[in-house]
This record gives sequence, C-alpha cells and structure tokens, in this order.
Amino acid sequence: MDLLFDTPKTNQRKEKIRCWAKRYMASGGANLTREKELIKLKESIYKQGHLTKSELEQLVRWKLPRQLGNIRKNKEDLIVEMTQTAFKSKDVSDSIAHLCRIKGVRVSIGSAILHLFHKDDYPIYDQHALRAVGVPQDESVWESYVEFCRKVSKDNRIDMRTLDRALYRFGYVLSVLNYYEDDLACLGVKVSDIINGTH
Repeated sequence: MDLLFDTPKTNQRKEKIRCWAKRYMASGGANLTREKELIKLKESIYKQGHLTKSELEQLVRWKLPRQLGNIRKNKEDLIVEMTQTAFKSKDVSDSIAHLCRIKGVRVSIGSAILHLFHKDDYPIYDQHALRAVGVPQDESVWESYVEFCRKVSKDNRIDMRTLDRALYRFGYVLSVLNYYEDDLACLGVKVSDIINGTH
C-alpha cells in the first residue's frame, strides 16, 4: 500500500496531498454542500454520542444514496445503540462491525460514519481512495488501510479529511485515465508516465 501520486518518492508529499485535496474541493457541486452540512453536525454528535436515524439518512444521501431505502427500514433504537457502541470503541474491527449491524450499512457507509463522527481518525473505505494507494476493493484490507492512512496523516501533519479528499480525487482521476488507456497509447503516452510525471 502506497500513495501512487508520490511515485517516485519526493519530499513534497504534503504539498501533493493538499493539491489533490484542493482538486476535490474544486470539483465539488451538490455533494460538497452535503459534506459541509455533515461536518457542521460533528460537535453535536460528539455531545450526544450517537447518530439519529435522520442524521444517518443525511450521511447516506451524501455517501451512497441508493442505500436510503434500506436505512429507512431500521428502527431508531438500533441506529442509536450501534452508533453509540461504535463511537465508544477504540478497536478498528469492532467499531465497523457494530455499524454493519445496521441494515444498509457496509464498510463503505460505516467508514464514512467513523470518518466524520468518531473521535479517532478513520479514512473512508472507497473504491477511488483504495485505487489511489494501489489496493483492490476488498473489505479484508480495512484494518491495514486505516493503519496506513493514520500513518500518512501523522507523518505529513495533515488531517484525515484532507488526506481522504486527496485519495478520492486522485483515485477518480486515475480511473478516468485507465478508461482512456488505449486512446493515450495512440498518442504514445502511458498512464504510468503521466502519474510519474515523465511525460
């Protein structure tokens, strides 16, 4: 697992992370507005120690709207209990396991809950972010991905939200480049050359 946008290794890793995070912000739109609204809830959720059903629905509208129907099938008590237990846990596997007991919540949504509202640092498990570190989408990488992101965040003195935005944006751009790989080859350009800055 490594930051693909930092190949070859440079001393400007922090600047690259910030640059990709800015690109995420610049591409914003309606989803960025939803994200900002969720971030505003952080303090009140810290105080209450759990999510309500309406707060969870708000998060799911941002992260994975197609799961809203399943989320609505949950009882408020279950959401409160599972999010409260997850927020109290310091164990990476345990915290996500409790959240996955909520209908419609898998690692993708569970990680977004932890990322935004747990007092410990968690990245969001997302196909684009995983692509940015060279890892296929597989829930078995969750613990090592958390550990990796925490280390990158600490080593570069950059907050987890900024790192997560950078990983998402780079991974998204990489998916577009890979989609057009054959077209780029007609121009004599390889995706790896673009990433490494050698073209």
